[in-house]
Amino acid sequence: MASLIKRGKTYYAAWRENGKQRRVSLETTQKAEAKRRLGIWERKRAEAKWSLEQVIDVAPATFWNAYLPYLKRQRARRTVEIKEYFWKRFADEFQPETLGSVTTAQVERWKANQIDSGNYSPHTINNFMKDMRAIYNAAGKVALGDAGPLYNGDNPFSGPERVPIDNVGRRVLSAEDRDRLVGVAVEHATTAYNRNEPQAREIGLVLALAAYTGMRKSEVINCQWSWLDFDSKLVRVTQDATYRTKTGRDRDIPMNQTLLRPILEPHRQETGYVYLPDKAPNPETKYRATFMRSWKYVTEKAGLEWVTPHTMRHSWFTRLIGQGVLESKAAKWGGHKTGSITVDTYTHLAQYDEDIEKL
Repeated sequence: MASLIKRGKTYYAAWRENGKQRRVSLETTQKAEAKRRLGIWERKRAEAKWSLEQVIDVAPATFWNAYLPYLKRQRARRTVEIKEYFWKRFADEFQPETLGSVTTAQVERWKANQIDSGNYSPHTINNFMKDMRAIYNAAGKVALGDAGPLYNGDNPFSGPERVPIDNVGRRVLSAEDRDRLVGVAVEHATTAYNRNEPQAREIGLVLALAAYTGMRKSEVINCQWSWLDFDSKLVRVTQDATYRTKTGRDRDIPMNQTLLRPILEPHRQETGYVYLPDKAPNPETKYRATFMRSWKYVTEKAGLEWVTPHTMRHSWFTRLIGQGVLESKAAKWGGHKTGSITVDTYTHLAQYDEDIEKL
């Protein structure tokens, strides 16, 4: 006998089976409708149509088309975007006929291939597996109105171990290495060989923006010349119909006049994207284009192959806080949703405070 429970605003049917507590969403926030659906659910289950011993499998597209509306109602926009991104990667790279056709061994092979190729960072691999595990779990909990659960097979993403990550002492670029790396990128961009290679030609602008504004990778890729207000000395990170920031907010970053402006000024345009202006926005992903091939080349040439786009952002925050800039100000410039993120991550870099002598 199942009982009716409420989680958040949504009603669920809950029952115990084989010593485990199970539940399935009834896809409604109205109690009367939930009771009606619970009755239908119990009748179908009694007829063994919803028996967990009966194999229930579904094509990925069928599941996703049913799950996405539910996901949009239950989760924040940013969470939905991340899950959509990873789901597309899953569909493209695994190409499963059904959800149940994916095995743990396949996931392990995929993980090993990504580690060897370096296409994904350990953080991205772990996040991918975490979100796919949650999606598979949801397939066994989401009901479609009066229909049964979508899937009751094994979760191939629940077995593989996370990729180990060395979080001891995050590496930070010194100011000297940062400026040297930007210099290598600018030099690489101006060589005759690269004048006909757009990605290489504009990598100097990319490195300069990443190093001296602390912008996220997606923000650098989508940066437009209209963001760069040379008169007001500001970089105005701005959302539009084709791009939304991580936090869903616009922000202004002071434009460094001694480091950033001299690199941008000679290339100044009135409109268009700073990087690959002919590349149109891609509605499937927040990354309109990629610069990683040229990024890899210039970082290796500078002897700094460990540097990633996020290393530049982390180093930017680290240097600001280390030089005594208020955490609240750095958080505002860097686009942290709350100041506590900046404080929790970078407070240990604060300078000596004489108030400690009052002990």
